[in-house]
Amino acid sequence: AVGKAATPANLSTHDLPVAVGIDRVRRGAIRFIDLINFLFAWIRVSWSMRRRKLPERVHAIQRRKRKHAGARFDEETTVELVCTFRRLRCYTFVARERCLFHALVLTQLLARYGLYPTFVMGVRLTPWGAHSWVQHGPLILNATPASIRDFTPILAA
Repeated sequence: AVGKAATPANLSTHDLPVAVGIDRVRRGAIRFIDLINFLFAWIRVSWSMRRRKLPERVHAIQRRKRKHAGARFDEETTVELVCTFRRLRCYTFVARERCLFHALVLTQLLARYGLYPTFVMGVRLTPWGAHSWVQHGPLILNATPASIRDFTPILAA
């Protein structure tokens, strides 16, 4: 009676989901600004995970998206930043079993570049599981279609 309605989140995708940059490796040096932005995102989410409850973090993402509604989403820049994120992430934290943290850091990093994708949380009933990922329309930024296909989105921010 006091819980949230069990209605799946509407991601409004008409196309099949596609993983972004999985087969792509960005060569060359990482720019200093990319390193600074990554570290800022990582530290900010680390602090937030200790100090704020999940609903507060989700509301912050939603407020930021509303504030920048209508911002242009550049797919090519996003793919490059996701590749950079993957390269830098391996030096700071392990993604395995940390999908929530992984998705929040990526969302925070992309926001520093004026890109506001959708943070998604999904659940599966059998066997029970929860998973978080980031996507923009049918573009999955930090997962593969196979890794999320069994999850029903319950939150999209």
